[in-house]
Amino acid sequence: MATRARVIAAIGAIGAIGAPVATARADTPPGLTAPISVAPPSTTSPARWQLGLHAGLRATVLDPRGARFREDARDYGWRFSAARPLVGGSLVVSYLLTPIVDVGLAASWMTATYATGIDPADQLKARTRALALTTRLRWRQGRPFVPEPRVDVGVLDERVTVHGTPSSRAAPFVRGGVDLRLGTPRAGVTVEVGYTMVDRGAAELAPPIGGLDLAIGPYFRF
Repeated sequence: MATRARVIAAIGAIGAIGAPVATARADTPPGLTAPISVAPPSTTSPARWQLGLHAGLRATVLDPRGARFREDARDYGWRFSAARPLVGGSLVVSYLLTPIVDVGLAASWMTATYATGIDPADQLKARTRALALTTRLRWRQGRPFVPEPRVDVGVLDERVTVHGTPSSRAAPFVRGGVDLRLGTPRAGVTVEVGYTMVDRGAAELAPPIGGLDLAIGPYFRF
């Protein structure tokens, strides 16, 4: 009898332990596992704007006028002349919530000294200020480390100083290239490579201001 009582007590204890488990399983519909907690979706809003500040140079020797500028300058009496690179900076503001293509505005400034006379103070200098509409293809959803094709169309103001006398004129230009962002979706560094073509008309002794562009600088998205 004592042995039988011990067995009955052991069975009752096992049943008491298994009852909560059975109750939990009964609360779960057949064929489903216990509920799994899911993290709430991110509430971070996508960036609307991108601001870029860049320092760059333009290899004007690759401008179609660059090949003959040196000879033309010497014919005009300049002692030293060359298609020297333009150096300067740019500011680019882009709107990011358009479909596939980012649009924006780019403002830039560049300068170079192309020739020197017998007197070192006698120089031929050029300075450009440009404003352009920019379009950039966001073909990989704007991810960093992906080259993004870009086209700029705009107008520039060219100021050329010859023998101390300045003259200015406006000219349309087109620039094509790629932007490569190195960083996070919100900030980092942009490397820009492109080629600029400028319509100079039939101007005489016009220093080359088009050519191969290379620029680098930080970007910020907000």
